[in-house]
Amino acid sequence: MKKCLLLIFMLGFGAGCAEGYSHNDLRMLTAYRAKEVCSCLFVQQQTEDYCRAYTVAFPNLATYSVDLEEKVVQAEALLVWTNTARYESPQFGCVLDPIQ
Repeated sequence: MKKCLLLIFMLGFGAGCAEGYSHNDLRMLTAYRAKEVCSCLFVQQQTEDYCRAYTVAFPNLATYSVDLEEKVVQAEALLVWTNTARYESPQFGCVLDPIQ
């Protein structure tokens, strides 16, 4: 029974790998950091020190910059992947800009 389950698992795993999973981990990491820092700063109205600690993901590769006047947060990973989140309104909070 255990061998049968192991075989089914291995076949399923192999089929999943054969499809060619697109690794967008750094794109997701920058999107997460931009959106969460934006929401932390402009919706929850926390300090930047608090938000920096609150939004750390492992590995900590995403850096960010904040434009307090425009209420925009841009996150970047390894100088290649970037995402931007901006505060829209109290109703919508922060939203990610479309990827270009």
